[in-house]
Amino acid sequence: MPFDYSLPAEIFMQDRKRRGRPVGYRRFRTAAEAIRFAVEELPPYPALETWMNVADEHFDVHAIRRLYNSSEYTLPRRPRQPMLRNAESYDRLSRRAEERQAAVRGRT
Repeated sequence: MPFDYSLPAEIFMQDRKRRGRPVGYRRFRTAAEAIRFAVEELPPYPALETWMNVADEHFDVHAIRRLYNSSEYTLPRRPRQPMLRNAESYDRLSRRAEERQAAVRGRT
């Protein structure tokens, strides 16, 4: 069954650094507006844990991104310009994760 972008939606946000403390909640007239807000306005994952509720369905940040990238998405997309600091942080986290994986492989 196709996703209905016209249904009302709620976005929930939690701070990952402060042990999941809730930092935000917003209601939207349509799921399409909520998806656009989550993808284009919020800081990139992993800074915030974000999820969306539409009707009785729950969507995590990855599902929100898939809905945004879908050809059925109803709103025009705005290109997102990542801040340099966020890009550097992401690169640093990626390198650390690769180093940890290499260390684990070396132990086995």
